Amino acid sequence: MGCMLMMKKQVHTKTVIKDGQEQTFVHEEAIVKQDSEPPEELRDSMQQIIDQFMEAPPDKEPQQMLEHDV
Repeated sequence: MGCMLMMKKQVHTKTVIKDGQEQTFVHEEAIVKQDSEPPEELRDSMQQIIDQFMEAPPDKEPQQMLEHDV
């Protein structure tokens, strides 16, 4: 039985010019989805992967997918 984990991080920036001043707004969005609960022996390692992903700067890649087969 496999457990699929999808992690995606995006950064949206919007620059507006108001009264001759340029302002840039940055919005970071992180999404972590699992299709099912991981087996007990994988929970710790999957949580470590998720934690590392959340701390890492956003990639240029649209998403990262990891699949664990048990």
